[in-house]
Amino acid sequence: ATGPNYTSGNLTVTTYFRRFVAASISGSTGYSDVATITVNPQLQGGTLSPDSQDIFTGTSPATIGGSPASGGGCGCAYTYSWESSPDGTNFTLISGTASTYSPGSLSSTTYYRRKVSCSGQTAYSTTAVVVVHNHLTAGTASPSSVTIAYNTSPGQLTATASTGGMCGSYSYQWQQSSDNFVWSDVGPAGSLTYTPGNLTTAMYYRLKSVCGSETANTNTITVQFPPFVAGATSPSSQLTNIYTGAPLNL
Repeated sequence: ATGPNYTSGNLTVTTYFRRFVAASISGSTGYSDVATITVNPQLQGGTLSPDSQDIFTGTSPATIGGSPASGGGCGCAYTYSWESSPDGTNFTLISGTASTYSPGSLSSTTYYRRKVSCSGQTAYSTTAVVVVHNHLTAGTASPSSVTIAYNTSPGQLTATASTGGMCGSYSYQWQQSSDNFVWSDVGPAGSLTYTPGNLTTAMYYRLKSVCGSETANTNTITVQFPPFVAGATSPSSQLTNIYTGAPLNL
């Protein structure tokens, strides 16, 4: 540049400028004062922590914090606000103007981010998600009741899959009881079906499911025998000879 004025291009770092002047007649030279262009770092919204939490419905997650904002040209006089979203895309403003935020009790999965303002600039933090889980609920076992003949099998017992809980997969185990009070494991683990062998006593069955720290049981299946009906004797009464004691046929 050789003109009296100079227009700089885009800058990414603080840069100093001065103008050199040379007299064409006398040959003398000189420099202007130094002009300083201070380039502030780009405003950064910071990183939220923890970035993901898992909770049960109706409970509150831990406070969301993380690294503070940085950069900008406001001398660290940042203004914070918080936003939430049900899907991680569409955010709305919520209460909270501090660098950290403590959500209340939640009933559905919610995403959070922090908005930072500084000298007309705006930046957003990373997103933190709170995943809300329903409590473990066991499935339904069927049939609810089976009547069988003595020393026969009730056939296949089935149960629907469990729902809810906070785990990657469910652990299943069939159980049986002769009194509907004390239970013991029976059959292989991990199946939603079970076929008992032949029974000579009434029995109760249920499917236990485990998910993380929670355990749930299905309804009870009752296996029973038909009610006992006493046979009738014939004849119901008999006349006898009072001298010999022999029965009399009339």
